[in-house]
Amino acid sequence: MREESSHVSGRDFMQFVHTHINALPSRVRTSRGRRIAREAELNCGAGCVVRETTAHTIQQCWRTHGGRILRHDRVVSLVAEAMASDQWSVVTEPHVKTSKGLRKPDIVAAKGGVGVIVDVQVVSGQRPLDDAHREKRSKYRTHEELVQKVAGILGLPNKDCVHATSCTISWRGVWSHSLFRSLNDI
Repeated sequence: MREESSHVSGRDFMQFVHTHINALPSRVRTSRGRRIAREAELNCGAGCVVRETTAHTIQQCWRTHGGRILRHDRVVSLVAEAMASDQWSVVTEPHVKTSKGLRKPDIVAAKGGVGVIVDVQVVSGQRPLDDAHREKRSKYRTHEELVQKVAGILGLPNKDCVHATSCTISWRGVWSHSLFRSLNDI
């Protein structure tokens, strides 16, 4: 939000700010100060049997599922483009068959004899982002067969050359601090 961007309209910028500070309208938010209404009137308008909050609408509601997929894919695209512009050889969403089933990491990339597996996730932020980052990173680090096959895809000599990380962002646009440090190390 601090960076100048000529391709973002004023209206979109205001929506970014409202999202960041959790000020988007929802049934729960708009009923504050006058909650005499029945609890059912606060439930999601899409028929979900939970309270309609901004977090529910953006992260869980079935109506916004397609938007969540588009958001995830856009983050993958941005990270892949940034890596490619920094001379990484990038492959997005390779299908890797393992004994545990088909695995599709979001990004695998190589540069200077080092490989990296990056898996993108946009989380709620209810628990620390660093915990979500470490959990996703260990999911790929501990799957030795997958790491070995990714090394083959990237043309690296062995699995010791491949590192795993995640791109963990909250739905409000906050990045994990551990992620930032690990991406700088790569």
